[in-house]
Amino acid sequence: MSMDDGSTFIQPSSGSPPVRNSGPLCIPCAPVRLAPQPSLRPAPSTLTTGCAWQALMRRLPTTPPEQMPSPSRDPGDSPYATTPRHLAGPGDPRLVIQPLVAAGWTNRSDPDTAHLIYICPNGEFTVALSPVPSPAAPWWHITGTHNGQTWSASFGGNTPVEILAEFSDALLKPVPETAAEVWPLLTAAGWQYDRDEQGTEAAQHPSMSLVMCRHMEAPGELSFSWTAEAAVHLGTYFWSAELEGSVPPHLVAAFATALARDDPVPRAKGAVPDSYFVTQTRDEPQDTRRSSVGRLDSPPTAAAHPKAPPIAGASPPTGARQSR
Repeated sequence: MSMDDGSTFIQPSSGSPPVRNSGPLCIPCAPVRLAPQPSLRPAPSTLTTGCAWQALMRRLPTTPPEQMPSPSRDPGDSPYATTPRHLAGPGDPRLVIQPLVAAGWTNRSDPDTAHLIYICPNGEFTVALSPVPSPAAPWWHITGTHNGQTWSASFGGNTPVEILAEFSDALLKPVPETAAEVWPLLTAAGWQYDRDEQGTEAAQHPSMSLVMCRHMEAPGELSFSWTAEAAVHLGTYFWSAELEGSVPPHLVAAFATALARDDPVPRAKGAVPDSYFVTQTRDEPQDTRRSSVGRLDSPPTAAAHPKAPPIAGASPPTGARQSR
């Protein structure tokens, strides 16, 4: 129904009250992937962290877990508290790998390459790291089975390991009877929810530099794929993630919870994809060290992996805006 000011009222299919639509929310949640583009400002200084990170990866497969050094413990490489965390770059991959090793996952990596493969004790889950020249391309690949169907999740090379670790840690914990709904998790953190006429749902970070979307696989079916993208308005593309197949709902919720967090993450000075878009402070908050370094000392407890309930359509939050 058209209004005098040019806006419209749309009745959502879920039966919730009409919501006012003053125009589409500009979000990069379409299936088309964003390609890296030149920045409109001077390019930042060249980073050497990528090469150093791959060198570390080559050592991990043959290093016993008890001999793996914990990150950022060298006084000469003290970390800086870095925000926003989703633009902070990859960080230390041991935050993902060491808890898996401690939980008894089998290392199937090739020691002659920088590629890592870890398989859980019952063979249900696999976590692989396959570095490629472009950090925007998928580096992390996680696969599993749910209700007899295979699912997969991939994450770009610049995805912060703190976000990845929250997803991989959920593989080590008992499956909850119910999982938190994604959209209330994000809107409670200040994200803006939107839904288009094709049924694609999305929530956008307050900074407009991060978005999570849910795409319906087929009309009328409760089968979805999920994507997340971190990019900024100056044409700088950071990373993307895709969750495809019957991804258990508690894993999707764990990923959304990680995206919603705003606590800083530790990074060496300048060891970020683009220092123009982040703030780094010398005095690191204690909770930052506990959430990244300290977790290596107390990895999640391994547990059996009972089947999770099938994913259900999450209800849009009250008062959500729906674009045409």
